[in-house]
Amino acid sequence: MRAYPCLPALGQITALDWNDRGFDLLYGEGKYDEAKQAYDKATQLDPDDELAWYGRSLALKTLNRANEADLAYKKAKELGL
Repeated sequence: MRAYPCLPALGQITALDWNDRGFDLLYGEGKYDEAKQAYDKATQLDPDDELAWYGRSLALKTLNRANEADLAYKKAKELGL
């Protein structure tokens, strides 16, 4: 992972930090696989983060992984999206 100045020191990175990183990668940089990885880390740290699941679904959709995208979207909806 390249240096990302707004992220806290290693070991202190939160689900929200990974969620923000995923958003930047997805929409700002067009790096869909890296965005999916960031959202994966966010959902691992906070499995109840509906926005991370939603972001993961969008990244998967852009990667043409429709079945996985649908599952992630359903999880986001279950959590209150």
